[in-house]
Amino acid sequence: MGSSDNIRVFSTNNPQFSANITNPTSGTTRVTFVAFGTNDDEVLVFSDFGLKLSIFNLSTQRSVDINSPKLYNPGVAARGFSYRPITSNLALLTRSGGKDVISIHTKDTLDVTRSWWPDTIDAQGLCWSADGRWLVVWESASQGHKILVYTADGHLFKTWNGPVPISEEDSDISLGAGIKLFDWTRNGSLVAIGDYSRRVTILSTPPFTETTSLFHTASVKPTDSLQVRSQFLSLLIQLTVADMARAGHPLAERRILARVRGRNANNMPSNIRINPS
Repeated sequence: MGSSDNIRVFSTNNPQFSANITNPTSGTTRVTFVAFGTNDDEVLVFSDFGLKLSIFNLSTQRSVDINSPKLYNPGVAARGFSYRPITSNLALLTRSGGKDVISIHTKDTLDVTRSWWPDTIDAQGLCWSADGRWLVVWESASQGHKILVYTADGHLFKTWNGPVPISEEDSDISLGAGIKLFDWTRNGSLVAIGDYSRRVTILSTPPFTETTSLFHTASVKPTDSLQVRSQFLSLLIQLTVADMARAGHPLAERRILARVRGRNANNMPSNIRINPS
């Protein structure tokens, strides 16, 4: 938790622990995004306008500044960096001189081991695979479908330029908007790619070839199972009202019945509430 000039870190396991980071951006700009790094002792602080990324080590009480992170706003900053599993090397997407730059940093010291200019116009994110063998960078949707697959040492392995057309509707797919969502499976054997159509493309690794495409139906039609569920909800409401009446709550009974009669059973709210994380 924190404010524009102060960030406080607390531990849920050790109530006695707390850390205080004052002036994380040196008073030049405001903080736009904060996240933990490869472990609980590392805190990443992004500055407004992409001025810099400050990485604070709570154990050593030292910080390292990296200039010009490309993605720094709250909604997209998490896509601009990725930690390699096991080795914890940091892959960071920056922008310098109007070009995208990818850099690989060592653990703790954050020294640059390798950096290069990817063949992208407006890269929108990067991500290590679960096994740490591959680093994937995807292009902006305005530039069409394009994914660059790099090895762990930064060599280009393959370029994916969009799904294979399988119908007449897909004949102009290369002219449409490109990648919207990207994600790995837990073991890194498959890649799921979503664009701005109803398609989700699945790639298999390591060849990174298309194995299947999933399509969302254009319209969802109610089935008998939904009607059974509605009848069950109505019965559940009636039982609840009857139980309250037996418990001696006539006023509550009338209020609930009035609300039930004023609504369709299909529009009744669920009693289950899931709070988004």
